[in-house]
Amino acid sequence: MLEARSLVHRHGFFDPVKDALSALLGAHAIAHGSRPLRLLDAGCGGGHYTEVALEALPAGSRALAMDLSPVAVAQTVRGRPQVDGLVADTWQPLPIADGLADVVLDVFAPRNAPEFRRVLTDGGLLLIVVPRPEHLHELRDGGQVLDIPDGKAASLIAELTPGFRLTERRHIAHVAPVSAADAALAAAIVAMGPSAHHRVDRAANEAHSAPAEVTLSVDVLAFVAC
Repeated sequence: MLEARSLVHRHGFFDPVKDALSALLGAHAIAHGSRPLRLLDAGCGGGHYTEVALEALPAGSRALAMDLSPVAVAQTVRGRPQVDGLVADTWQPLPIADGLADVVLDVFAPRNAPEFRRVLTDGGLLLIVVPRPEHLHELRDGGQVLDIPDGKAASLIAELTPGFRLTERRHIAHVAPVSAADAALAAAIVAMGPSAHHRVDRAANEAHSAPAEVTLSVDVLAFVAC
């Protein structure tokens, strides 16, 4: 999964999401006097978004990269002296002190609203990225990825209402062409997520050729801890 994620990120498929996160983090940093901030990346994967966040935050900022996978955490901290690692389950109480983080980043990862609020400072920023139903629909039509329920963002906003205030919601949409030279991209997108372990229709997946394009469609939600 980590190798597949690296391939997809090198291709630039998620660059529009990275740009949106960078803009929101930069604005938050300016609002806080451009002082160094402390970031918790909950579900860091291979660290692609951890790196984006640190580049957007002021110099001297530090990150705690957390994931259930020790391999993912090791990959994220490697070569990044400003990043510490933590192997932990997001669903469980987090071994992090109250109010330690200025920013919590959660990209396509499990969420624990009470724990996120506890570890965030008052006025801290929570950034969450969730897929929309049309996300990767070309692959879903071929039986290669799992369905995405409608209303994920709305349900999340309701879930976070106590303790958080929604400040911005951005819909990021982009259609990436998949040429013959990029034929591995579609397979990597499938392999990078939970669909790699839950093939809805394995026979259809094996027979289905790579689509000519793949749709990126997500909601980027910014909350302030209150």
